[in-house]
Amino acid sequence: MRKVIVAVFVFFSYFFTVQALADTENSEVSNAGVMWGKALESRQPQSIADLYSKEAYLYPTFENIKDSHKTILDYFVQLTKNDALKVVFNQQHIQLFGNIAVNSGFYTFSYKKEGKVVTVPARYTFVYLHEGNKWLIVNHHSSVLPKS
Repeated sequence: MRKVIVAVFVFFSYFFTVQALADTENSEVSNAGVMWGKALESRQPQSIADLYSKEAYLYPTFENIKDSHKTILDYFVQLTKNDALKVVFNQQHIQLFGNIAVNSGFYTFSYKKEGKVVTVPARYTFVYLHEGNKWLIVNHHSSVLPKS
């Protein structure tokens, strides 16, 4: 009986430890998305580009593929010229695969153009690689939601 109790204790200790680690990593990945949104709203292109791995690919909402750190930075230089640029994450789904994470869902961009607020609902997928002590974006796809 004692062996059964020990086995049950070990199982539940392992289960809750694994669950706690997964929850922590989920929140780290979610936080990486929040940091990206804050960097975008800061309108500081270098801060945004620094969240991407040097080997990252960006399939942006408003242009064609960016396949180098320089072209990713150049894209954000142009995008951050929009007044009152913001992004709101509406829904996100996080999947963990060791040191790789996928965060996909829906977000809405907004900015001012000629004094009017423009909103652009879009879908996204961020693929992260855990490098050192942070999650860096290695692949980012974003596209405007099709009209219903």
